[in-house]
Amino acid sequence: MFWKKISIALLITAFGDLVFAQEEICPNGYCPAAPAANTNYAKIYQDIWDADQALNGVPGIIPSDPRDEKRGYVVVDEPRGNFIERSNLDKNIITKVVIPDSKRATYELVKKLFDNYTLDQSKPETPQTSEEKAEIANFINAIKDTAPMKVARKFIEAEEGAFLTDAEWYDAIDTLWFDIYDFTNSTPQRSGFEHIFVGEKNKSKLGGYHFWYKYYLDDQALDGYANGQDNIEYLRPRYFDLADEGPINPNAATLRYRYNAYDFENNKSQELYKSTGGFDIGESPEGLIALGMACFYDPRKTKTTVINNVKLEMVLFAAGPDNRSINSFFSKFKGFTVIPVVGEPKPPVAEEPTPPVDGPTTATPEPEPETSLDDVRIIAALVNPDGADANKETVSLINTSNLTINLKGWTIAGNNNNAFELVDAVLDAGEIRTFRLPAKDAQLTNKTAKITLRDASNNIASVVDYDKRDIKSGYTIVF
Repeated sequence: MFWKKISIALLITAFGDLVFAQEEICPNGYCPAAPAANTNYAKIYQDIWDADQALNGVPGIIPSDPRDEKRGYVVVDEPRGNFIERSNLDKNIITKVVIPDSKRATYELVKKLFDNYTLDQSKPETPQTSEEKAEIANFINAIKDTAPMKVARKFIEAEEGAFLTDAEWYDAIDTLWFDIYDFTNSTPQRSGFEHIFVGEKNKSKLGGYHFWYKYYLDDQALDGYANGQDNIEYLRPRYFDLADEGPINPNAATLRYRYNAYDFENNKSQELYKSTGGFDIGESPEGLIALGMACFYDPRKTKTTVINNVKLEMVLFAAGPDNRSINSFFSKFKGFTVIPVVGEPKPPVAEEPTPPVDGPTTATPEPEPETSLDDVRIIAALVNPDGADANKETVSLINTSNLTINLKGWTIAGNNNNAFELVDAVLDAGEIRTFRLPAKDAQLTNKTAKITLRDASNNIASVVDYDKRDIKSGYTIVF
């Protein structure tokens, strides 16, 4: 996409002669060294996320988490399981958003872009007005030098093997996200920004729409925004086999919903359906742009990463001339994990030479790696499910070691003098699993109490305490 920078360029003089001249980027014949090559593609996403959260984004939290008004936050309240009771339909899964004034500028700028696009993807875009072009330019200029974008820029320069001028960096953002290209015959024009940030009508379905802040705005009844109505009808979570883990992670949501999309061009609304959709939660507009740009240049076929101990697969499709623009970009939740802290390598210890031994010898086998009793911990519990508690209470365990641990014979006990024995449970390194407690074996009281995890030899591996004040119907307590 970017041309490679070279120190020598061919120029043609007014007399038709070929001459050599130094490029602008190499004043006095000096060119900077090429950027260092990337060695850890998975880590770039955590780096961008951290840079964004430090200055631009706002953290996602569950309702019971502490709240920092100065930093801002997004309260995420998702139901457990893949189905919810009809009485809970159309619930607000993003219940409160606080964005400090110091972070609000780019959110306001991106909101101005939402009405610049044709809703129906089967129709061409209307020509951009000078005002709309200025809005895009203002947005790009506001985000291009922010913390997460600087991390993405450094990553892309390393991938390209050349430094980018400020003009090239601006053009890269514009081309990847805002170039309008013909996608298919049924989708004559599209841009990555339109599809991912705004969403498109695909017959009766909703395409794209992967920006948490727009979902939040559309789920509110706000004067001066769209038609001023609540345009989202939440239907259910869509975590499939991760139905108990997904809601514990407040940095993303996967869901099914209906969207009464407001068509700014025709001043009317159209009901669209999203069978399985989702978005990361808490990143700023520039944070999402930076993550997408890094993913575009990530050369791996399957772009796996871990952000805040959550396993994700970053999915990106390119399109447009020479596939130089973004078509769609989103992440897939793959469960929880723990990244081990790697210390400084220890120097090798010199071994004494082994004297020769006559006759055959039997080598001493290497000792099997060992795990500690406290490598498995209780991290969460659903103490008081909605409705009747029987057979709905859950306890979530995590394996913090770097080895697989067999939990056969381990027990989870509440305060009813009974315990639930794990018959066939193996936890991989870093894996989190949620266990549903049969009422006949273990019960979690709705009063101040504790939960105890014991190994197969009845040794205590983990104990957690919870207070009556922590308990709220249908909410998971995180320890």
